[in-house]
Amino acid sequence: MIDKSKELTATVKLINDKLNFSGIADGNESVSIDYIPPFGDNAGYTSLELLLLSLSSCIGSAVLIFLRRMRKTISGFEIKINNRKAFDHHLEVHINFTRFITAALNSGFYIK
Repeated sequence: MIDKSKELTATVKLINDKLNFSGIADGNESVSIDYIPPFGDNAGYTSLELLLLSLSSCIGSAVLIFLRRMRKTISGFEIKINNRKAFDHHLEVHINFTRFITAALNSGFYIK
């Protein structure tokens, strides 16, 4: 078993003559990474979708670790993240905690 706390390795391989890749990280299941037409075939996650998923899970992990250290019981948790592509090439990201069910709510602790 790989110790992911010390080193991570990820590999992508081009699948076709467009922008479809197969990506794998440290022995996990592979994911299909593609781009929208005409550059790709829309046959998998886009790189930006994977970035948003990674950002969401990173934020969620930090919040849950913090709450659990406070000895709060979490029975449900969901983050919704979206972005809008801007023409001046900046990335606009909106993060919403859409479902946050915890005993912490009863004690006045709330994140929105």
